[in-house]
Amino acid sequence: MPPVAAALPGILLNAAMGIGASVLVNALRPQKAVQQSQQQSSRGLKFEMSVGEATALSAIWGLGRTAGQLTFAQEYGDNNTWMKLKFDCGRGWYDGLDGVIADEKRLTLTGSNDDLHGFVAEEYRDASGNPRAWFKYYDGRPGQAADAGLVAAAPTRWGATHTSTATPYVIVTLNYHADLFPNNSLPRFGFIWRGLRLYDWRQDGTMPGGLGDQRWEDQATWPWSENPAVIAWNFRRGYWRNGVKLFGMGFSRYANDLDYFTAAANLADEDMYFAETGATLARYAFGREISDDEEHLSVLRQLEESWCGSSFDRGGAYAPVPAAQRTSVLTLTDADLVEGQPVLADKWGKVSSKKTQIHGTFGSVSELFVPTPFGTRINVALESLTRGPRTDALDQPYEHRIERAQSRAEITLRRHNFGATRKETFTAVANVLEPGDVFTRDCSWGATLMMVDAIEPDPDGPGRTITAIAWSNSIVPDADEGFLDLPADTGVGPVPAARTLMVPGLNVAQYQRVTAGNEEPFARADWTQITDPLCDRVIIKVWPDGEDEASTAQYFDASAQLQTALIFGPLKPQTTYRRIGLLSRKDGRQTYPTTEGTFTTGAFVAAVTVADDSVAISKLVQEVRNRLDVVIGELPERMAQIEAEVAQQASAGFTESTTNKKRTSLLKARVGKALAAVIREETARVEADAAMASALDQVLVQVDDLFAAGLVKLDGRVSGGGAEATVAVMVRVGDEDDFIDSGLFVKATKVGDTTTTEILLQAQNLYITDGVNVANAFRFDPGTGELVLKSLRFEELRSLDGTSNVQDGTTGDFSFG
Repeated sequence: MPPVAAALPGILLNAAMGIGASVLVNALRPQKAVQQSQQQSSRGLKFEMSVGEATALSAIWGLGRTAGQLTFAQEYGDNNTWMKLKFDCGRGWYDGLDGVIADEKRLTLTGSNDDLHGFVAEEYRDASGNPRAWFKYYDGRPGQAADAGLVAAAPTRWGATHTSTATPYVIVTLNYHADLFPNNSLPRFGFIWRGLRLYDWRQDGTMPGGLGDQRWEDQATWPWSENPAVIAWNFRRGYWRNGVKLFGMGFSRYANDLDYFTAAANLADEDMYFAETGATLARYAFGREISDDEEHLSVLRQLEESWCGSSFDRGGAYAPVPAAQRTSVLTLTDADLVEGQPVLADKWGKVSSKKTQIHGTFGSVSELFVPTPFGTRINVALESLTRGPRTDALDQPYEHRIERAQSRAEITLRRHNFGATRKETFTAVANVLEPGDVFTRDCSWGATLMMVDAIEPDPDGPGRTITAIAWSNSIVPDADEGFLDLPADTGVGPVPAARTLMVPGLNVAQYQRVTAGNEEPFARADWTQITDPLCDRVIIKVWPDGEDEASTAQYFDASAQLQTALIFGPLKPQTTYRRIGLLSRKDGRQTYPTTEGTFTTGAFVAAVTVADDSVAISKLVQEVRNRLDVVIGELPERMAQIEAEVAQQASAGFTESTTNKKRTSLLKARVGKALAAVIREETARVEADAAMASALDQVLVQVDDLFAAGLVKLDGRVSGGGAEATVAVMVRVGDEDDFIDSGLFVKATKVGDTTTTEILLQAQNLYITDGVNVANAFRFDPGTGELVLKSLRFEELRSLDGTSNVQDGTTGDFSFG
């Protein structure tokens, strides 16, 4: 028997038994703490297994990631070169596996879950292309069969009855290869699941207002959901399997207020368009692994945070109140007050309770669900009033999209502008109000929209004592128009002078540029747009790695307001450089260098000798590229950079400054090695004596190494007494080793009293058409760099002084005097 198998007797008791019997066994025996047992296979692979019987049940609600619990391992095959590992990923019936992570990198899975070992992990193929790792999942549905591969690998330890009832799990199959498992350790796996299938009463035709075939008694009719109101309904009622409550609170249907839950679920499903990233998402969502040893009310509070709202008790039933634009249900005036009762009012709220910065983290799906910070929201005017920033952390482990995480931060900040409260006793006219209702309070402040926070009976009459807090519809975004009626000084407005003290998002990479015919090594620096009006220059400092910094350093600078990129050089060829970014400010405030980084320059390529009066195609191609400052072939490599810039802009918020604006969007679709993308960048910047506007559209489609790409760029600049306008159109097709370009560049300039225009054209053939007929008039000869006139019939050819001409090309010989 292999060593691992010998070390693991009896570990599958709970998995092999029915869940009801398992719970009963655990209830009767003394509970033991969960322990991690260090194991090593005969091939030297090291890993940990969970032992002990007191492991709390857990499940993924919505979309989430889990490390799973390794509960079974088996070596088999010749020389024990094969191993199967079973990771339990919770309890219940999941919708399906959404992805696998190994050592914090998402794996590319191909093939089918129906195969014996399941999906192939493309990253774990050996040098000969043979697969070495597979992943097969079971979603925990009733009646799921035992894994055939596990039965075959461990026939004496795993049989057909080992179905892991109500347990979603993943079988990891490994074929040992020393190069793929360095240091003799297994990768740290993470499994992304579309979690529990949940009951949605809106799709149940037996429920009031419901329409559909879902039924509470039949889990086979339930779909997957990440709607937080749907999750809250199921969590409060409890998640049951085989008559045993696995998760949740266990309330009856009537403990959930149907009307409020339906309104909340519909609102959460509403599509929201986020202009900063161009994404359309459901307004509210929730997703994470929840353990049943978590305090139930804390889970419920987190669900309420996910819909940016709260809840109240309505006739003994839980009623969710998500953040939404509200309509006043009635107006109360001073005439409705009960005389003699005290009035407690605070128009502005306590300054000490207001926060001026909102920041925090969210479980970013693009960062494999690890906690990721989102950008700070600030209130400049309030910071001045309170004489310093007061921060409020908003951690959102249940959210995996930056757009919704930042929207919640903005909602929280806006609420701080509406801290006014009133506690007043009204006559019976207020008896129609319930907690969560919004009404208009017409008082000495004016007509103020307020939300009912609490209601107490009037001990001396039929009226009610109402505690209300100020409300504004600008607190939450509109699905079509974003945030409305913006409160003064809220959100990312003009950045305070003390904010930008370092060049943000700096990246430097090699760049080849043609000068005097030679292809010389340059570099290109990119950084995130700087909106602080007191930032003056961005300075890039570079020096060869290993050489004396003081004597070899070179400095290149750009406008902090009008640029986000700089091409600089020439530099030493094929040399590793160190670099930092520096920032200068008009107010003289101290700034700080970026972290040092490195880049390696390209080679120096001498010019091909051609006739002095000819234009080699390589020169023309490079000239167009130089003027564009963008190389179409770099688009695949720029994808990550653009995605980072989109995320940074979403994190910082769309800058609605009157002097500087930028918007970047990325639309991308990928399946395996097929990629399609659209990149759009719009920039508008002005200073007292300069202005610049730029619009760039790029498209890219790629399958394997074959790609097609296109670019359209428009620029306008006025500065230093001159003006320039350019339009560029360029396309490229090919692969990494062989490609071809075609492009058109139009430019007009004015410097002083001198105006110039020029057109650059790059093509192998030039066609001219009147819409019906086509003539191929010119072509380039790449061997000589010459423009060849293919065919010409002239109607009139005239000398400079007009003394001789030829009509129709048919009148015989001619000469010019």
